[in-house]
Amino acid sequence: MRAAATREPSGWLAGRTRFFLAVAVVAVYATRLAASAGELLQGDGWFCILLGREIADHGLPHEDTLTALGGGRPWIDVQWLAHSIWHALREIGGARLVLVSHVLLLCGALVLAFDAARRAGASSRRVALAGLVALLVLMPQRLVRAQSFGVLCLVLVLWIAIVDARRGRRTLMWTLPVLVLWANLHGSVLVGVGLAGLATLVSASRRTGRARLERLGLGV
Repeated sequence: MRAAATREPSGWLAGRTRFFLAVAVVAVYATRLAASAGELLQGDGWFCILLGREIADHGLPHEDTLTALGGGRPWIDVQWLAHSIWHALREIGGARLVLVSHVLLLCGALVLAFDAARRAGASSRRVALAGLVALLVLMPQRLVRAQSFGVLCLVLVLWIAIVDARRGRRTLMWTLPVLVLWANLHGSVLVGVGLAGLATLVSASRRTGRARLERLGLGV
């Protein structure tokens, strides 16, 4: 009893330490983004805001009137919602609110990715190590763009798929509204469609396998 009692705090402390490792990764990422805030809003970000202003003033565009090469050509702004959101945020709180929202989007996606990995069975230590590697990939992609929303949507679809696989609940239906929203935010929705489709096939095959086992058991 005493040995178990002495081991329990160390296990508790180790678990908390690994948890704080993941928190530290998110904190490092947020700090790095905040430190480079002046570099986050560049040409792509301002162009998103400009497109959002055009949508607010004239409605959804049907032709390209803002670029020299595409001037006058038919054009559909598939990322209209992201552009509108960035414009609205700038109107409400200026560039500072745009930057804060951008940082929250990316950090929120990282936190959700960590939770998805933990639900999939990864240890906190491995999650933290993977997070450090992910920072090397994420930092070059840190600029304000329409794809900032796509990153969060991608992780959300992955999170839903993992919850469905781990708990056996039919939660994949929730990927549909996420994909609909994503389709109006960024063109990377095609990646989400592929991921959701793959998760659906895996879920269906898993249920089919269970049904076959149940029929086999009844036959025996």
